[in-house]
Amino acid sequence: MLSAIGCNSPCHMTPGPSSRCRRTTPPRPRPVWRGLGGVDRRGECSSRRALVRSQAPCGLSEISMAYHAGSASRSRDLAAEDDHPWRSDFALGSWYVRVTWLTDLHLNFIDEDRFAVFMEALRREAPDVMLVTGDTAESTDFVSFIERLTHVAPLYFVLGNHDFYGSSVTEVRRRARATKCWLPSVGPVQLTKATALIGVDGWGDARCGNLGSRVMLADWQWIRDLQGLTKQQRIDTLRTLGAQEAGALTEQLARLETTQELLVLTHVPPFAEACWYEGRQSEPDWLPWFSCISVGEVLLEYARQHPATAITVLCGHSHGQGDYRPTENLLIKTGGWPRGQSDYGNPIVQTSWLIN
Repeated sequence: MLSAIGCNSPCHMTPGPSSRCRRTTPPRPRPVWRGLGGVDRRGECSSRRALVRSQAPCGLSEISMAYHAGSASRSRDLAAEDDHPWRSDFALGSWYVRVTWLTDLHLNFIDEDRFAVFMEALRREAPDVMLVTGDTAESTDFVSFIERLTHVAPLYFVLGNHDFYGSSVTEVRRRARATKCWLPSVGPVQLTKATALIGVDGWGDARCGNLGSRVMLADWQWIRDLQGLTKQQRIDTLRTLGAQEAGALTEQLARLETTQELLVLTHVPPFAEACWYEGRQSEPDWLPWFSCISVGEVLLEYARQHPATAITVLCGHSHGQGDYRPTENLLIKTGGWPRGQSDYGNPIVQTSWLIN
């Protein structure tokens, strides 16, 4: 399981082509989070690891990893994509995989200089694989950003609401599927012998909070499926989308073999209590659009039926950091920015850790 990370709450989204979701707050020094088993994310594995060769996510080609006592050394073959079929066994037989978690990067808000700085920060994390929980960019550029991120390491991702901006759900998911690393289309993935990975996008499914809320999201203007709807039509559409996500998660769980650890990626917090902003739970006016209750119900039922499986859910969307544990074996970690730190135009690494 992961150790504690911090968390905040929903981003203020108002329609507008050039300023869709901005908050400007004084910066705050970012703490160093600790990953699985208390391992500092800047530390290296002190355990011996056997050489592993496996096809990388996104069809990047093969990845070679070798760990030695006290230090880690990696070499990656970034040759052209081969014709081998997709495999969901990223590192079968390995003892450890170093994972870096990213969320709500909104890379379309930064220029090339800032992007280069962020990429260098990613390289310092030295990940074996990256996990991205949505809102990478928007419909016109999220694929290109995903491809550029893979220059650092292979990755798996789910889509966030911003990734659909300027297009439709169907079209954006078609593009995502073509990357061969969109988790809903390739999961379950066996990261190590003990840890499996699955994921769904998630939607704010209007099943909790104040449905009379006057909060207006840019989604209503920029996602085609939500344009021009009455309030009730919008609620009905979001509930349908949420139910579809719950169905997709149920299907992945049904294909999952018994596992000690399960990582679940999703964009939208699956419980109202996991929707954080500025260090506290979001207000009722935001909750209908910032929590996916349908997905939460599926997770809760699975956790109760599999008490021996430790389940960690990584999500984002609300731009705040926090943890919520609805059952002993189910931990929801919401990623975002530390309290008081600016979000849009400031992509950060959530944490890196070793999984076994």
